[in-house]
Amino acid sequence: MSKKRPLIQINNPLDSDSAKGAVKTVVTVAVLAGIGYGIYYLAKRMKSNMPPSEGGVPSPHGLTLGFSVLPPNTGVIVPDPQKTTYDYGDVVLLSAQPTGVSTFWYWTLDGEYCDMINPMQILVTGSHEYTAHFN
Repeated sequence: MSKKRPLIQINNPLDSDSAKGAVKTVVTVAVLAGIGYGIYYLAKRMKSNMPPSEGGVPSPHGLTLGFSVLPPNTGVIVPDPQKTTYDYGDVVLLSAQPTGVSTFWYWTLDGEYCDMINPMQILVTGSHEYTAHFN
């Protein structure tokens, strides 16, 4: 079986010996039938996951996490710890708690399907919006 070669390779500009604390990142994009993720989506995710550093990356402090529930009034999201702003690298436990007869279904992150685990532990890498979906 031959090894597949990447069609596009994006190197992190922080990949240098002088970038202290930077995480070396290489993203390989392959075009596969049936996969709808585009370059824009990958670039958006890569930007939000870049480590804080000098030189154009947003501040590692004052990051916000937004929370919403769909359908409305079917549950609540309880973050632990519950803070107004978070720092890059903070670990937060998100717990989706249903109200009434509803049950937790899944999470979305910035409008994209994320996971079905509840509670879910996250690593803060940027300002994001989490939505708990109930049925």
